[in-house]
Amino acid sequence: MKATGVVRRIDSLGRIVVPKEIRKVLHIREGSQIEFYVDDHNRIILKKFSRVEDEHKNIKTKCSLIEELLAARVFFYADESIVQTGSDDTQDWIQERLATSFLKTAEVYRETGFKDVQIFADTAKTYEGTIVPVVIDSEYLGAFIILKNINEISAIELQQVQIVSKLLEKENTQ
Repeated sequence: MKATGVVRRIDSLGRIVVPKEIRKVLHIREGSQIEFYVDDHNRIILKKFSRVEDEHKNIKTKCSLIEELLAARVFFYADESIVQTGSDDTQDWIQERLATSFLKTAEVYRETGFKDVQIFADTAKTYEGTIVPVVIDSEYLGAFIILKNINEISAIELQQVQIVSKLLEKENTQ
C-alpha cells in the first residue's frame, strides 16, 4: 500500500472527499461506486467497485464464443481498460494503455460502429469495429468490442452477440 500524503476531514454528514489526483489515476468519476473494506488492523480500504472483476473466466469464454461466431477479434472493455480478450494471442492487449480517442468512442449504450479509431495509446494503428454494450439497470457494465465493421455483421450475427451480452447481464443481476 502506497502512502499518498493526503489527509482529509470527515464532514458532519460522514462524507470524505477523494482527492482529484487519486480519482484521475483510478478513473473514478461522479457516480462511480466505491467498496469499503476493513482489514485486520482496523484500516479502512477503499476500492473502486467493478462487477466484472470476478467474471474474467466467464467473460473470456463469451469473447471466445463471439470470435467463433463472427470470425473476428473480440475483447471486453470496462472501467476504461480491456478486461479480457477472446484468444490467447491477444492477451497482451489487457496490459496496453488505451487511446483517448477510443475511450471517448467506447462507452455507448447501444450497438455502434466505429471506423479509423486508434485503440491503443502507444501505436498509431487504427481499427474499425462494432461496440455491443452490456447495461444492467441503466448502469454501463462494459462492452464487447468486435473488430469487424458493423456493416459486415449480419442481423443474425448481431442478434447472437446481443444474446451473449444479455446472458452476461442476467448473470450479473442474480
